[in-house]
Amino acid sequence: MSSMMKVKKKKILKRVEVKTKNFITVVKYKDYNAILQAQKSILLNSQSSGIITKLDFDMGKKVKKGELLAVIDTRIKKLDLDLKKVIKEETETNIKYLESLLKKDKVLLDKNILRKEIYEASENRLINARFAAKKAEIAYKLSKINYNNSFIYAPFSGLIVNRLKQKGDIISMGAPIAKLIDNNNLEVVIGVTWEDLMKIKKYSLDKVVELKSSDKLSCTGRISGISELLDDITRLYPLKVLLKECPIINGTQVKVSIPISEYENSFEIKRDILSYEDNNYFLFTLNNNKAVKVQVQVLDDNRDKMIVKVLTNKEDKNSKKLKIISSGYIRLINNEKVLVVGENESN
Repeated sequence: MSSMMKVKKKKILKRVEVKTKNFITVVKYKDYNAILQAQKSILLNSQSSGIITKLDFDMGKKVKKGELLAVIDTRIKKLDLDLKKVIKEETETNIKYLESLLKKDKVLLDKNILRKEIYEASENRLINARFAAKKAEIAYKLSKINYNNSFIYAPFSGLIVNRLKQKGDIISMGAPIAKLIDNNNLEVVIGVTWEDLMKIKKYSLDKVVELKSSDKLSCTGRISGISELLDDITRLYPLKVLLKECPIINGTQVKVSIPISEYENSFEIKRDILSYEDNNYFLFTLNNNKAVKVQVQVLDDNRDKMIVKVLTNKEDKNSKKLKIISSGYIRLINNEKVLVVGENESN
């Protein structure tokens, strides 16, 4: 019987996938929900009463500072203004006339042709005329103010967010016509805990804050104000972020991401890739087709993801990147040969 040949069984390599992680400065953000609002808003109130004869705007219209928006019936006010102007001019003319008479009377008085009491009567007429002219001037100014109050102008450039009256409506003094906001300068006010407040004061005051809406619009801003007085209702500390040229509409709910810390020469990784042994964290890296166990320091734990820094990487201490085994790492042994079936690079 012929001898049996022993066949050496070929070892099957474990199949793994690899991700290349670059050593970067990882910035950690804390997210808050807030409502976007204008830094400046105003109700445009009527300073006069009457019928609205002109209304040159609608909700959603962008207006410029000084633009005429509405006119309240000016017919009676214009007639009153014209009358007060005539009276004012009449009193001014009368003063000039009385001044010339007084000047002539003074000459006659000096020549003893005119009695003193007649001259004093001329003086009194001029004094009374000047009082009348002053009253006429004040009445004219009041009438002009009343007339000008019939015109409503935009006090600043912005957006009409609500129109409360229509052309032809009768409006009383002080009643609102519309609401105007400064849509070029928006802000959010959020509440933060004391712990976050301390982190923000230490790191975030000069950093860029990111905002995003549910429809994927985004913009940036900076922290402009922070209070150490606890809000009685929310029990949080108010913090204000100012924005400029933001495409997100006023009143939209946004996610506010504030950077609160950063970690140099680190990277972010999924929690399940790490193993925990003897109070230390490890992961497997790829080196010369072998799975090499590397110890890492966890800098920040954010539930499913962690920010880590490599502590042991004897193969290449000067390397700025690391090939991490992201799939197939279960039951791997240090320095075990593996078969790479997928590889990509990520931050």
